[in-house]
Amino acid sequence: MGSFQVNVLLRLDKLQACQEEQMSLLRTLMAQKQSTQESGIPDGDVEPFDRPMDNQEEYQAIEAKLKDDQFRKKMIRYLSLLGGHDVNQSVRRVLRKIGTNQLWSSFSLLGRKGKLSLKDGSFFLVIMKACMRNHPNSKEVEIEKALGEYLKRTPNLPGGKNYKVHQKPGNDVAGPSEDPSEDKNGDQDDQ
Repeated sequence: MGSFQVNVLLRLDKLQACQEEQMSLLRTLMAQKQSTQESGIPDGDVEPFDRPMDNQEEYQAIEAKLKDDQFRKKMIRYLSLLGGHDVNQSVRRVLRKIGTNQLWSSFSLLGRKGKLSLKDGSFFLVIMKACMRNHPNSKEVEIEKALGEYLKRTPNLPGGKNYKVHQKPGNDVAGPSEDPSEDKNGDQDDQ
């Protein structure tokens, strides 16, 4: 077989893989649409809250509402509609929709280093189920790993507890830098 034929076959394989992935996404979307219609909830009434939560009080209030089966199902359905082409992207989209970096910087997956445990709360199962709806072949361990990685990085993201604005070189706010050839007394070094 010539190199042209091999290239054509490789491209056909890639096209087939892309088509299978798109069909999988289409099936997922159709199933979500059907579950929304069967629940009797109109499409415009799917959003359980209007903005990402900023603080613990808001988080605890919504988490208390998750004890209600109807609200929890509504939340899972809503978060699963956010989608994502892989588990990591789905987790990022879900967590960004639920809360800000300020909120998530006080959480870790297991509650280590003086942080709150996401795994001990009701939101953990909601997030897991929403991601499993989008990626039915994924494993819980994979989703937990993505959650842990995201939560680990949030303190250093904009809005997080440890976020620092980095100045670009040459944009000194404090004024001109000291000349390294001068010592602290202003005397020139002997050269």
